Amino acid sequence: MSLNSPSAQFYVCQVRDTEGSTRFEAIYWRNLNDRKKELIEDYKGAYSAYREAKKEGMEAVKPRKPAIRTIGGKIKGKSKAEAIASRFQEKWDAKYNKGKKAETEQVAKEG
Repeated sequence: MSLNSPSAQFYVCQVRDTEGSTRFEAIYWRNLNDRKKELIEDYKGAYSAYREAKKEGMEAVKPRKPAIRTIGGKIKGKSKAEAIASRFQEKWDAKYNKGKKAETEQVAKEG
């Protein structure tokens, strides 16, 4: 079955990476475990780099453990799932990234 097929099933997932940023993605249901493994591998690499930096006495930020959470059940159609994910992302950004946007704009004006 093609991923662009209207009957292909997707999960809308909330994904947090090692930097702590959160985004919403439409993930094909068979690729969900692969995406989880990918996040874990990214974390392992980031954590080993963090440990090395600490051993050398450099200041480093400890990476956050990644998380992936499905929202609701399977959704038929990639475009529908992506539309839902983008709506969740907009709501998330409006609620949690307001201060970050203001800081970024202020730094841009000063610089």
